[in-house]
This record gives sequence, structure tokens and C-alpha cells, in this order.
Amino acid sequence: MPLGADYQDAVSFFQRAFTVVLALALSEAFKQAIADKATKPDEQIVYWERLPTLLGFLLLIFPFFHGMSRHIFRAYLDVKSVPAFYSSFLMIDGVVFMLESAIFFVMSRALSPGQWKSFYWCVLALMVIDTLWAISAYFRGAPVVPWIELNLVLASICLLVLFFFRVSKSIVPPIIIAVTILGTTTVSYIQMWEFYFGK
Repeated sequence: MPLGADYQDAVSFFQRAFTVVLALALSEAFKQAIADKATKPDEQIVYWERLPTLLGFLLLIFPFFHGMSRHIFRAYLDVKSVPAFYSSFLMIDGVVFMLESAIFFVMSRALSPGQWKSFYWCVLALMVIDTLWAISAYFRGAPVVPWIELNLVLASICLLVLFFFRVSKSIVPPIIIAVTILGTTTVSYIQMWEFYFGK
């Protein structure tokens, strides 16, 4: 069956839904790291101690949003006819992407050094959910093996830091997670360049 307006609208609905939540998460992250009412010369505008976590957040949300959008396009829009069982798979993708977007919003509220454990647990939850989704997407033909591998690497580092680092407030774990996410994001784009940008 050729692609119709109803089909395209259904796909666009889910894409718009997770885009809105991710946009809210991104906005909230900047609000947490940059003061919105600094009127006096001695008032702090940028919360410098939150920048490592903000950097890690940005380095993680960008490839996730890019990957979500590209998956929706490749799986549902870059086709000549309606895929088999598209409604079930679209619902699964949409619900998972909304859940992941909600986790990003929670992460955006945990940028301070005193909240680093909450941030780590959010990253860990994100990796678990995304890995389970990627395994299901793999059986649908999506080229997601590098994502699964990188998710496992990032999840392992989160667990190690959570297990061995006992200080409740520190700048060290945010720096560790920012450097780790920089590495996994870089490798992700190198390994999946064609997926992200096409041929």
C-alpha cells in the first residue's frame, strides 16, 4: 500500500511528541546552568560547577535526538509503501522514545555536583531502556549494533563510578561522565556516519 496522508500524519505525531519533550529538557538544562535573573554585578550568571554535567547532557541528548529522528525517517518515511505491522512498531518506538525523552528531562534537573548520583542513575536507566529497544530494532533490520555496544560501555562506567565513588558532592563524577560521553558519542558518529547522514 502506498504512503498516505494518514500514515504520514501518524508517524509525524510521534516524532513531534518526543521532540517537544526533548526541547523542554534542553531548555531546562540551560536554566539549571545559567541564571535567569542575575541583575547585580556580583551575582553569578553561569554556575560553573554545573558545566561538566551540562556538557555530558548535551553530548548525550544530541546523538539521541539525531538517532531517534533518523530511525523514524529510515523505518517509516524513507519507504515506498507502508511497512508491515507499522502501527505496532511505531507505537513501540514512540513510547520508548517518549520514555527516553522524559528521562532526559529528569537528567536536566540533576546538573549540580550534589546531584551527580541522580544524573548517573538516569544515564544508567537510559542505557538499559535504549539497549532493550535497540535489540528489538535489530531484529527489524535496524543497524543498531554499535549503539548496543556503546550503551554497554557507558552503563558499565556508570556502575563502576556509582559503586566505587562514595563522595556525595563532587565535581569528579560529572567530569568522568562528560569525558566518557564525549568518547562514546564520537565513536557513535564515526561508526554510524552513514546512518546519521546518509550516503
